[in-house]
Amino acid sequence: MDMPGAKTMQMDMSGAKTIQMDMPGAKTIKMDMPGAKTIKMDMLGAKTMQMDMSGAKTIKMDMPGAKTIEMDMPGAKTIKMDMPGAKTIQMDMTGAKTIKMDMSGAKTIEMDMPGAKTIKMDMPGAKTIKMDMTGYKILEVREI
Repeated sequence: MDMPGAKTMQMDMSGAKTIQMDMPGAKTIKMDMPGAKTIKMDMLGAKTMQMDMSGAKTIKMDMPGAKTIEMDMPGAKTIKMDMPGAKTIQMDMTGAKTIKMDMSGAKTIEMDMPGAKTIKMDMPGAKTIKMDMTGYKILEVREI
């Protein structure tokens, strides 16, 4: 789905198997996608995002320029996200197996990741970091 120019988006895609979206220019995005198996999104220019991706198996997202990101992804198996320039990030990734994130420039990061096995993160410039990583096996954090 390509949606160039949309300013505000609110969607419920519960139970979808594959979701692939390009949303350049959207400013406010609110989505519910519980049960989706594969989610791939490019959201160039979005400023505020609220998403529920509970139970998704694979999540890959590029969100350059987003300012406020709130996401719930409990039960996801593989999560890869690039969020350069985000100011506030709040995420629940309880039970995720593999997490790889670039949060360059984020000022406030709050994440719950209990049960994650492999975590790789880049967080240069972060000022406030609060994380629950109970049970991790491999942790690689660069540039805090």
